[in-house]
Amino acid sequence: MIVFADSSPGTHSPTNQDSVLAELLHDQRLGRMVFVVVADGMGGMDQGEVASATVVDHFGRWVRQADLATAEPGWLWREWGQVVEQVHRALLDYSSQRALTLGSTVTVLLLAAGRYHVMNVGDTRCYEIADGIRQITQDHSLVAQEVRRGHLTEATARTDSRQNVLLQCLGAGAGVRPDFYAGAAPPDAKYLVCTDGLRHFVSDQEIWQVLSEGSACPAQLGQLIHLNRQRGETDDISGVLVQNSPQGGTNQLQAAAKSEGMVVR
Repeated sequence: MIVFADSSPGTHSPTNQDSVLAELLHDQRLGRMVFVVVADGMGGMDQGEVASATVVDHFGRWVRQADLATAEPGWLWREWGQVVEQVHRALLDYSSQRALTLGSTVTVLLLAAGRYHVMNVGDTRCYEIADGIRQITQDHSLVAQEVRRGHLTEATARTDSRQNVLLQCLGAGAGVRPDFYAGAAPPDAKYLVCTDGLRHFVSDQEIWQVLSEGSACPAQLGQLIHLNRQRGETDDISGVLVQNSPQGGTNQLQAAAKSEGMVVR
């Protein structure tokens, strides 16, 4: 597998409030795996970098202790759900003790033995780039909800003044309800996990045009970051690009997945 990560602070940001984790793992049964976490600390809140780093730290400790060789989707989603609850409580406690307001979005990707497993809270995203581009996750944002309800078009949503309003994030509100997705990963497919700063000023078609050319490489992420900054992006910009192995394989993760693109709440 091929994995690259890149992150750039916003042009008006004193600190980069995004946090990224990308780990290559190996198991005798599952072969090579990739585990990715991308978290975006809320720019309008205090210490967003603390919030996103806390998210990444919790998931990093989880993956280093987890026995992925015996995993199946239901188990993965229960485990990730528990990590989400732990992070949410930790951020609420931290903000309460210091009279702060913390928040972070998160998207998690595990690519193993020919399948992807994805979880998200907020508006960080996971894309699949194969014959075309497909957004696997759904944003937990007000404008995305309005688009799904038919009240806004994709074009009008891009300029809507409410586009930064989230319906849920870690560390804010009474609770969070992550979305989970699973499906077959085509050989050589690429997966992009990114914060909203990486796609505010570029279209899905432009992302596909950049990432579909050749094998995954750092220059592709760099080009997307440059395009966003060139077009006026002030938010922090982070992404992880993963290219699937051309050799699939079967295991419990593959056999237990119930359907392509499955969503479980």
